[in-house]
Amino acid sequence: MNYKSRFRELILKELLAPLVAIFTILIISFLGFIFIEGFSPLTTLYMLVTTFTMIGYGDVVPITDIGRIFTIIIILSGFSLGLYSIGKITAFFAEGELSTLLKQRKMNKTLDKMKDHFIICGYGKTGKRVLDNLLVKGLEVVMIENNPDKSEKLKEIYDKKFWYRRLDRCC
Repeated sequence: MNYKSRFRELILKELLAPLVAIFTILIISFLGFIFIEGFSPLTTLYMLVTTFTMIGYGDVVPITDIGRIFTIIIILSGFSLGLYSIGKITAFFAEGELSTLLKQRKMNKTLDKMKDHFIICGYGKTGKRVLDNLLVKGLEVVMIENNPDKSEKLKEIYDKKFWYRRLDRCC
């Protein structure tokens, strides 16, 4: 799977659900205030803003008991969906999925530009020896390793002297 499709998939998976949920509750709320309370679209918009921002009402309040119950449901739903959405969006950035994708994109661009380089598959005894020899000669090297522990070891030992890639993320 290429970078662009993984990026789209990640955005859809992580951000689409909260945004659709918020949009849905806004539409339901808008239509509910119009049909239940008979408010005009402008008054309904005002009600939505005061409800979702939790500022409170001063002059326009739900008139009927059904309107009050509907408003309570909207307040609770909006607050819950807001917390859920903030949590999902925060997790998206905090868990580093986006940064991992951006790093992979940068690496792919660099790899696409490389010519006359060597690819080493596996950091075992032979892979280590070949890697050391090629780096001593100042040649460009790409290391492919599927063991996460070895990948971390490669980072520590060689720092940024070559490009490496975990096998499960290469294609």
